[in-house]
Amino acid sequence: MRVGVWMPLYGRPLVLRAALESFKAMRIRWRNMGIELELCVGWSLPDDLTQVVNHYGYPYASVFAENDPLSYKQEAILDIMRDRFDYYLQIGSDDVFIEEADIYYEEALTRGVQYVGCRSVYFIEPSTQRAVSTAMTHASVNSVFGAGRLWSAEAMDKVLENGFIWPKAMNNQLDLLSEKQFKAAGVCMETFEEERPFIVDIKSETNIWKFKKYQNERAEDYKEIVGRMDKGARAAVNLLHEVSAGANS
Repeated sequence: MRVGVWMPLYGRPLVLRAALESFKAMRIRWRNMGIELELCVGWSLPDDLTQVVNHYGYPYASVFAENDPLSYKQEAILDIMRDRFDYYLQIGSDDVFIEEADIYYEEALTRGVQYVGCRSVYFIEPSTQRAVSTAMTHASVNSVFGAGRLWSAEAMDKVLENGFIWPKAMNNQLDLLSEKQFKAAGVCMETFEEERPFIVDIKSETNIWKFKKYQNERAEDYKEIVGRMDKGARAAVNLLHEVSAGANS
């Protein structure tokens, strides 16, 4: 089974490095499960693509797209991926996947789900070594978080029959906007209902939503979360903290 991973890039080289290290380890694990992951990126700055090549290797596919509006950039990545994969997985350039996620995805792929995602996520800020977790409720506007969403080729084709996954020029609320498109197309949507988060969103100074937005969510043990990452991602996050601490000293 082939899964295309789409990742929009924009700056934050050390954060991107952590995401790429996590993805490299994840790709090896999933290959052992018979699932081939292929990285496809959208870049706006030449250095972004250089970072990918230096810390990951050449991606399966890449496309240049302006970062504004971000919705069009997302659409451009999926456009070059269409008809190449059985499934599509969203990973942000600031997302780290913890290994315990693997079993959830393997089960979902084995069942042939149309659309599934996470109801919880960790947010960490390496510069201050703070961490929180937050979870969707039944009253939440979104069903799932954008990071970690997985949908089938058939589900995406249903949406694209009606036009676009992101029909508006927008830079935020992209996950909600695209989720509405899948619902309108009649796609069956599921959630993992995980006991605790297995996706870590790394916050830096360059984010649509900064850590401050989530600082009143449930406090978590920063070091415990980082300790659950694979070796490469953990080293990159620790480096990010060291660089931030040095800049602020």
